[in-house]
Amino acid sequence: MSAINAAATTFTTIITIYLGLAPQWLKSAFSNYGIKVIEIGALDVLPTPVAHHIDLMCCGGYIAKEIEGKLPGKPIKQNLGNVYPLDVPLNAAIVGEYIICNPDTVAPELLELGLKLIPVKQGYTKCSTLVIDETHIITEDESIYEATKDILNVLFIEKGHVFLEGYDYGFIGGASAVIGDTVFFFGNIEKHPDFKKIKAFSPKRIISLSEKEKLIDIGGVWY
Repeated sequence: MSAINAAATTFTTIITIYLGLAPQWLKSAFSNYGIKVIEIGALDVLPTPVAHHIDLMCCGGYIAKEIEGKLPGKPIKQNLGNVYPLDVPLNAAIVGEYIICNPDTVAPELLELGLKLIPVKQGYTKCSTLVIDETHIITEDESIYEATKDILNVLFIEKGHVFLEGYDYGFIGGASAVIGDTVFFFGNIEKHPDFKKIKAFSPKRIISLSEKEKLIDIGGVWY
């Protein structure tokens, strides 16, 4: 079954996802699967290239106070900012009973969720991690791989193959979304040099949302 042409019926009920901003081709592709996209726009306090990245705005039931009213959730106390680490207080990866994050840069509220901490040096943890389910993740970050390889099922892939305007490259976490039993990639995942490894590793089906577009990092989705 092709990752692109996988026989996939639309969801029986309309699923609504939230994201910052997305190109029209991506919104149309989601619509073809019965997925409604709501754009919440950019957050001016974040760095311009990633100001629309929703993975910097929410995590674990908490949201940035600057978007209160746009997403459900409890605002964290601190303000976000446009320089590291002020842009990453909400950038943590929650995987089942674990939270993967840099405890020095993440919001204290996330450390109080009662989850088991897997500490890493990478502040952009969620950006760098595709969480497939409660036990499987994919990452391009070596520090995340080393910290999780004896705890979770983790696939380490080559970085540099995701487009993010304004940076040398983007990240796999921001170029994908797991909805139900499907991992959607924002572009053609078959063009990734580690595609065969990704396909073999994933316990969920894989769908590229475009044949011709390269993978793009838009900061993932929330739903």
